[in-house]
Amino acid sequence: MLLGGIEGGHQKFIVAVSNQAFGIIARKEIATDVPSVTMQAIFDFFDQYPELVAIGIGAFGPIDTRPLSYTYGQVLTTPVAGWSGYQFLAGMQKWRDDLAYYWTSNINAAAWAEYLNGSGQRANTMLYLNVGNDVGMSIVHNGKLYAGAGMPQGGHVLVTTRQDDSYEGYCPFHGNRCLEGLVAGPAVKARYGIEAVDLADDHPAWELIADYVSQALISATVLLRPNCIVLGGGILQRPHLVARIKDQYQLLSNHFLEQGSIIDQYILRGEYQEEADILGALALAKSLV
Repeated sequence: MLLGGIEGGHQKFIVAVSNQAFGIIARKEIATDVPSVTMQAIFDFFDQYPELVAIGIGAFGPIDTRPLSYTYGQVLTTPVAGWSGYQFLAGMQKWRDDLAYYWTSNINAAAWAEYLNGSGQRANTMLYLNVGNDVGMSIVHNGKLYAGAGMPQGGHVLVTTRQDDSYEGYCPFHGNRCLEGLVAGPAVKARYGIEAVDLADDHPAWELIADYVSQALISATVLLRPNCIVLGGGILQRPHLVARIKDQYQLLSNHFLEQGSIIDQYILRGEYQEEADILGALALAKSLV
């Protein structure tokens, strides 16, 4: 009995097959093209493994994860060419209707991996923040991924723009007023002309990023009171940035929040980082069998 996982990203998909102990048997990267091309490559990969019983899907968003919605299983309005309105889950079911499917976002999949066996340590309430090409947030509460009227859109939490930051913002909806508009990968590149991965550790960009991320985490803390916050995504992988975020969080909280006294146990760098999405997708597949 084998498990399948799909991690969908703007630039590429990762597909994998594992045993029930999450030992990876096969893995492949597939370029994100128009749906007909990408999905056929996904089907061709999984067709090699007839022992599959379930597939966990962590797709790029926004997607509809509300089972009673008429657009359930679809990719909603997205900048990825050709994917807006694509019926992802229905396409999978048409290909093989004998499999169980777990349909969620790539951010939720990553959060689930960190909750089960990573830095989240099966916390009663865990907040996961991912900062990369976009910004996403996920909440695990009482052993379940949280979903209210829709998935959390923590990347668009409003923050206060610093007086020394004149950048107009990347977000087409909120400009420089939301977290994604100020710290996502495209925002960093537009502001400084280079990718975040190429910035030196002493570059002033990190002070700005730490400030804006800390503002968002303060808001999340006072609203949700999570037991811990796990940081993931390419931009948040640098250990020095996590340290800056902790320092700024304590400064902004001004001793109002008790988490400041246990900051190293409260704000945590994700254990799985770039592997979190696909491992979480496989774990969600296992939850169905």
